[in-house]
Amino acid sequence: MIYGKIHPVLDRLLIIASGPSGAGLVIPDGLPVMAVNGAIDGLPRADYWFTLDPSPVNKARMAAPKPGTSYLCATGVQMAGRIEPHVVFLRRKPGRGLSVLPDTIYTGNSGFGALQVGVFLGAKRIGLIGIDATDDNYWHGPGKSKSLINLPTAFAAALPQLIRKGVEVRVGSIFDKPRLKCFPAMTPSEVIQWLTV
Repeated sequence: MIYGKIHPVLDRLLIIASGPSGAGLVIPDGLPVMAVNGAIDGLPRADYWFTLDPSPVNKARMAAPKPGTSYLCATGVQMAGRIEPHVVFLRRKPGRGLSVLPDTIYTGNSGFGALQVGVFLGAKRIGLIGIDATDDNYWHGPGKSKSLINLPTAFAAALPQLIRKGVEVRVGSIFDKPRLKCFPAMTPSEVIQWLTV
């Protein structure tokens, strides 16, 4: 397998994952969007799709790409079966904080991996919606995440690097007390507005 590298191409990015805060978004046409895992199933468009989980359902998503979407998958093992030529594969390795190698993403969760990809893409403003770290059902269809108890710690570990790089992050949440406490919280629509001003 040949691993790719990510290069800076944008200055802001909206990352949308599967948590309930991702439901019912109105996204302006010019705002770059990265869908995480199954969030792409419920979005009308996404510029990027990312996963750290090459599961059968995510392999099926890679095999049936949406037009206009760039696909990225971080994997730590040789992919069995067909390798889709339109997918950029990245190395998945254990680590803390943000990876500094543009062909490598640290493990933890696909939403956390998407944040790392956003930094490599050059984004100085990143909005996180649907990264609720709850055990609620997905907003886009059946299912729910496995335990996300360690997710807030993973994001918090990246905060010093984000500050040094001048990257601002906001969390869009429908909850009174969001579990990601290391970034300022807003409503999802306020995050989208913040990214478009």
